[in-house]
Amino acid sequence: MKSIGLDVGNGTTCIVVRGEDGTISRKMYASTYGIYEKDKEKTAIATISNHYGDESQSNVFAINGREYIIGYQDVQAVGSTPVSTYGREERVHLSAYQTMTRLALLDAATMDGQTGVIEVSLGFGVPNEDYREEKLAEFEKWFKEPITGTKNGEQVVIMVNRIEFLSQPIAVLVDAYYDGEGYVQDEAIEVENILVIDSGSGTLDMTEFRGMKLQKQVSEAIGMNDVYQRVIEAIEKREPKIRTDAYNLEHQIRDQDGKQEMMYRHGTFCIPIADFYNDAMNDIWTEMVGRIERRYPDRMRFNRVLLAGGTGDAFAERFVRWMPQIQIAEEPQLAIARGLCKYVLSLVGVTE
Repeated sequence: MKSIGLDVGNGTTCIVVRGEDGTISRKMYASTYGIYEKDKEKTAIATISNHYGDESQSNVFAINGREYIIGYQDVQAVGSTPVSTYGREERVHLSAYQTMTRLALLDAATMDGQTGVIEVSLGFGVPNEDYREEKLAEFEKWFKEPITGTKNGEQVVIMVNRIEFLSQPIAVLVDAYYDGEGYVQDEAIEVENILVIDSGSGTLDMTEFRGMKLQKQVSEAIGMNDVYQRVIEAIEKREPKIRTDAYNLEHQIRDQDGKQEMMYRHGTFCIPIADFYNDAMNDIWTEMVGRIERRYPDRMRFNRVLLAGGTGDAFAERFVRWMPQIQIAEEPQLAIARGLCKYVLSLVGVTE
């Protein structure tokens, strides 16, 4: 049975899968999807490069009789209209979020090429504000019945034999605690006072643990999406005819990572945005630090502070300068999905 860690965030969906043969697969892409219509396709199903530079064919998934493309690059490649899952509150009732989750699970279960009936143990990550009994009960309903659909025309039925929910910061702690086989790798975590900072696209979650027992969790509505929104506002102020979205902007910024000159292209427009981007990063960083310090003015009382999340990755250098003893998770954006996968793997091992 496959063990899947699935983190459908406001900005990015992260997937880590451990197959029955022990192989690990991982993927991440923008949390967006589009309806696939063959007669309106802009190009042939294009060869695209994912975040790690690996080339693969765009996949077409179908659920409830409708075909979809997932991830901003694939949506863009076929000329579909991107549907965002962004929403800081009431995500459990957001239909786009549920659709994105089901599509991502179809993708996760079939990453190795398997179709047909697939049995999985699923670890699903939720932000702190959704880690409440009544909301988890709603999430659980999504997986009570088999997830049925197709991938590139091949029938897929996903049987979720086990579902475990963890808040995103708890998943980060679990990632540090367990190794890739689901065995304990850092026993010190069992007795330490630890603060986890999960800095994501939409929210900044902070969770305090003592001896692996949750003590307090708080959430602040701030993240990388705020950076992109400020850049968008600056672009549209300069060129009122332009209308863009955060995913398109993020895609172009990532493509220019490391370059001194940063441009935003839209039709015939080509606008320098390096100053917009740097100013937005500095402003959001200042706000983030202020919110962390108000919540946790004495961070030295913790044995360790763990940092994860896509925004944590983007601000990693700033975090280290501000707090040299902070521990940045390996590949911070994947830490949640990796921890979720390790957690269900550890439970499956116990039951077997």
